[in-house]
Amino acid sequence: HQGRGWIAIAKPSGMSVHNDPAGDALAWARGHLESNFNPNELSPAHRLDRETSGVLILALSRDTARSLQRSFEERRVRKIYRAILRGALKEPSGVWSFPITDRAEGRKNPAGVSGERVTAETRFRVQRSNAHLTEIEVDLGTGRQHQIRKHAALSGHHIVGDSRYGDPKHLARIERMFGIARLLLHAETIEVDDPETNERLVLKAPLPAEFDMLFEKPRTP
Repeated sequence: HQGRGWIAIAKPSGMSVHNDPAGDALAWARGHLESNFNPNELSPAHRLDRETSGVLILALSRDTARSLQRSFEERRVRKIYRAILRGALKEPSGVWSFPITDRAEGRKNPAGVSGERVTAETRFRVQRSNAHLTEIEVDLGTGRQHQIRKHAALSGHHIVGDSRYGDPKHLARIERMFGIARLLLHAETIEVDDPETNERLVLKAPLPAEFDMLFEKPRTP
């Protein structure tokens, strides 16, 4: 969807937002935009991991970029994600509030060095589940780097396909059984004020097919 000064795309998993010589979201947008704009001013309004699919907003001018980035920094944007976790959650909804660092960490210590951890809040609601997997909707209270991925791992239910924080054996089993080798984390919805009109925008990216695949096949991952 395109507005005055911005464009929203459904970024696939595996595509970087920028700085990828092999091709990234900015390069894709430059090749598909129909209106006149300065390609040198095209920039992301927020960040989205390469492994994560979903809504990505790109600004077509520096002024729009500053306005949108300010909205994200001031927490005036609502971001809703979908994720599939390993295992069955006991509660239908809840809040993860594990303190974590605001940078990428690793499987052995997702929270990072204790002296560098900051507050983080992730609200979740179960959408569907079986004995082995749970799909959740996530509403972020804070925006730390890899927050959902870290919180899921710290809860004992890492996101399926997470090569950084998940169990490598489980990742290999999912790929062998279902042919899925991506992180099952999807930025489904972004609600933000349009910088030009102040209208509240609700931008949604369709749920990828892989999410349904894991619940349609009667297998034990």
